[in-house]
Amino acid sequence: MSSVVASTERLNTADLRKKKDLDEARKNGTLPPEKDADGNLINPHNPDYISKRPWYLGESGSSLTHQINPKKNQVLSMADADSLNIRALKQTLHRKKFTKGACTNCGATTHKAVECVERPRKVGAWKSNKNLAADEVIVDVRSGRYGKLTFDAKRDAWLGYNADEHQATVDRFEKMEQVRKTKRIQEMNKDGTTAHHDGDSGADSDSDGGGDDDEFSDEEEFVDKDGGRVIAKRVSRQGGVGGAQMMITARNLRIREDTAKYLRNLNPNSAFYDPKTRSMRDNPNPDLNVDEATFQGDNFVRHSGDAVKLAKTQLFAWEAAEKGVIQDGELHPQATPSAAEFMRQQYEAKKIKLQHDKRTAMLEKYGEQTPAPPKELLLAASEAYVEYARDGRVVRIDVVVCWLGMHAYSS
Repeated sequence: MSSVVASTERLNTADLRKKKDLDEARKNGTLPPEKDADGNLINPHNPDYISKRPWYLGESGSSLTHQINPKKNQVLSMADADSLNIRALKQTLHRKKFTKGACTNCGATTHKAVECVERPRKVGAWKSNKNLAADEVIVDVRSGRYGKLTFDAKRDAWLGYNADEHQATVDRFEKMEQVRKTKRIQEMNKDGTTAHHDGDSGADSDSDGGGDDDEFSDEEEFVDKDGGRVIAKRVSRQGGVGGAQMMITARNLRIREDTAKYLRNLNPNSAFYDPKTRSMRDNPNPDLNVDEATFQGDNFVRHSGDAVKLAKTQLFAWEAAEKGVIQDGELHPQATPSAAEFMRQQYEAKKIKLQHDKRTAMLEKYGEQTPAPPKELLLAASEAYVEYARDGRVVRIDVVVCWLGMHAYSS
């Protein structure tokens, strides 16, 4: 198996005989197995075409390192994994002629027509033979073929995603938004010039709820921020504060009366506020009474009202389906809430009755263990001398005193 001389040289008869005897001795166990460059033992029963390195690798001798994937122990980061996908996408091959068995819609050979995600063409690629789509290059970096992924790369939800596709959608929506804003500003300029002639009738009104208020929505309020010059022109003609036209800026200057959750207790050691979900699960002011506290945390609603009862009903349905009492899906608290609640109440009533019957049977059989009455009631007499008067009053009581010994065990 192993060669005594270089594998690139031709062996003579003596060398071949010596090599054969050496391999037989190693197979029989009389000689220790051969070791590779890393010090690993090579199985002498391996064929020569497995243990011997190929000539194009530039090294000779027996080894198994050429049989191991060199990328197996390689560690891939998020950037390396993305670069593999990007490099594979650049290697797309565009065909100029339709291939038999390819997708009849786009012309790609990696999927069928029923799996095609492109827009259905008026004339399929198998007829027109034009604009044939490239084959999808699938690089599964999570298979371990290209190396081991790091902790972040293994959990990367956007692995292999090309952001250029979404950027085209963003650009299209930005163009639509710009056209909409331009058109809206033109309409507002036109409305301002037409309302300039009859604006004196509404300029004296101090009402904040005129008929023109319904014409402005949140969408207009968003556009007004970009078209500030037009709004300033329309408001300035009022001659002061007030009027229906001032409602545009009044909406932007409104004050929110509700207090934010993170401002209810400024102590940094108080309840934790999660800015991502905007939730504060714990009570920020646990020292306040329930009646005085206006906010007791988001978890307070989970233990108030019928939330606990609903959770018990859901748990009862799951346990009943798990233990085989009912079929899975037959009892559904959301689909049939009344039936689920009724069955839970029946189950709890039967459970209480069964516990009561069991307790009664145990007491009848073994009796009940009750606390012992006082000694005065048990013996109806005591060692204490009590002297009473004629009217029943206690005149004299002689208490028996127990003298303690001088040793500890006497007490």
